[in-house]
Amino acid sequence: MIVRFALALGLAVIVAGAPIAEIFTAQGSHYDVFLAYGTKYKTQINAFVASYDVLNTILIPFYKTPAGAEAVASLVATATAVFPDYCDELRGISDGAEVPLDLIMLLSFEDELTTIVEEPGQTSCSDLHMNIAGGATILAHNEDDEVYIEGGAVILEATIFRNDRHSEYSFIAYQYPGFLPGIAFGFNSHGIALTCNAVFPTAANASGLGNQYIARHILGSTNLEDAFSRARMGAACDGHSLNIMSFRHEDAKKPILTNIELSMNGTETLTITPGLNVPELVESGVFFHANMYRHSPEVSQYVDVSSVARLAVFNSMPTPTTLEDALAVLGSQANASYPIYRTGTAPDCCTETGPSCCATVASAIFDLAAKTMSVYFENPATSTPTYVYPIHVRN
Repeated sequence: MIVRFALALGLAVIVAGAPIAEIFTAQGSHYDVFLAYGTKYKTQINAFVASYDVLNTILIPFYKTPAGAEAVASLVATATAVFPDYCDELRGISDGAEVPLDLIMLLSFEDELTTIVEEPGQTSCSDLHMNIAGGATILAHNEDDEVYIEGGAVILEATIFRNDRHSEYSFIAYQYPGFLPGIAFGFNSHGIALTCNAVFPTAANASGLGNQYIARHILGSTNLEDAFSRARMGAACDGHSLNIMSFRHEDAKKPILTNIELSMNGTETLTITPGLNVPELVESGVFFHANMYRHSPEVSQYVDVSSVARLAVFNSMPTPTTLEDALAVLGSQANASYPIYRTGTAPDCCTETGPSCCATVASAIFDLAAKTMSVYFENPATSTPTYVYPIHVRN
């Protein structure tokens, strides 16, 4: 076991075993951090852009049509007006990796554009909320994607500076090659943790807010109410599932876990208090989310076979109450065809038409009592975490 210090964040990182995603640390302006990231991982980002099937067979061809160019122009105009800092981050990636900005922007609107062209996006990720009365408060997450993504992802430790060179905030997040951070899992120096699940509405509004930008915005939240406000700041173009947890002292006294489902209709919020019971949704403060809307009945959505199977497996298991139970849920392979811990084998493909299958590329456990984020790169039910981050809150 090696102990390493993330100096920009002031957080100790305990490292055990051989990591699949290495750590990259940077500090500076929004642009500077991602210029450094793009420069360091130029080879990996270019390889990903060249091989990513969704980008090359759906997004780029659609962008070359009049309808596609119009949709992208609308999305970019909204993002530039509402989220200029995050557009600067994408520009940093583009300049550092020497990838055309158009392609980086297309990646940032993957969810929205695949819905517009009626090609449901990639089925990915499972989350378990546990808020046990008198017991554990845990947010557990499986990050699922195409198998080859492992070679390009990193754990990004970033400190963002204001124009006056004073630190604004820091965050640690699982970073996909060429994307904005926040769409997988992470937390910030204000004690706000975030994980995400893809969902698949049947319609999108090209004038709405992009999923990646909303998630990235939440990663900068100063407190729980600020996180909620950022999630609800406007209608999404497409849809997303956001899982939010606070480690702040004032929130830990009455811990809540929150799932917010975004759509072009607005937001639906499920607040999971200790011991909460909601028929067919929450039992004893325990809630499971895969890649279908669960409490937004007015949203028309595609049926995801894997999500149906994962939820059925979860419902067949004893109600989890401990950390060990949470790890068992994330690691379940009771349904060999469509397991919760996914293996990258058919028929469990990322899209209905393939070509590649989904695997769990990382798992994360946010534990309120321990005040940690633990990251696993093997089945968490049978392994130990590679990274354990203490979560120290800076007000």
